[in-house]
Amino acid sequence: IVWERNSRRKINRIKAHSKGITDCKFLSNSRFLLTCSEDRMIKLWSIDSNHEVSCNAVEGAPNSISISKKDRILISDSIGRVYVMSIHGLG
Repeated sequence: IVWERNSRRKINRIKAHSKGITDCKFLSNSRFLLTCSEDRMIKLWSIDSNHEVSCNAVEGAPNSISISKKDRILISDSIGRVYVMSIHGLG
């Protein structure tokens, strides 16, 4: 479930992963949400359309997402790997 922070109202509900979500972050424009899960998937979602934009599998379960001001993505996983991605590299 995606909530609007200030009003605390539900904006959206996304069926995202087959296992628990370990982290999620909005991109700088707040129109896209990046999620990672114990199912070893990294997914990019459009908040406006409520659809998955891209999906990428990694070897270990991703557990942490960091996003720079220029939407560069850093993801670490459960087996000690670190992935550096750009939004253009997803999908």
